[in-house]
Amino acid sequence: MLLNDKERKLLALALDSAAQPGELASAALKLIEAWRKRGLRIEEFDSQTPPPLASPKDYGLCIWPWPVNRDGPYKGKNFRSIPPDYLARQLRWIQSDEKRFNQHQLLAFQIEKYLDAMQ
Repeated sequence: MLLNDKERKLLALALDSAAQPGELASAALKLIEAWRKRGLRIEEFDSQTPPPLASPKDYGLCIWPWPVNRDGPYKGKNFRSIPPDYLARQLRWIQSDEKRFNQHQLLAFQIEKYLDAMQ
């Protein structure tokens, strides 16, 4: 079963360990309501095989976590769909401040590996 954007956001909020109990309950309820509205049945969950795990070396499948602005044109997109020069600029920005780098080490590592693989 594929999730639409709204369902993905609701599921992400429901699974977020930092979400408040009210947010969790509301997100879970809205997700179930969306599935009922789509007419999903339990068989659709049972019959699906999980998607294959991406190779850990395929950094193009990494998901960009930040919005550039309020709308966030790249948020939620994989690295392959983001211009490499944008990723390179963001990497330089992350690396330009030690505190920022420490906070976003994993993202910096993923960007580096992806850009290195492109060369």
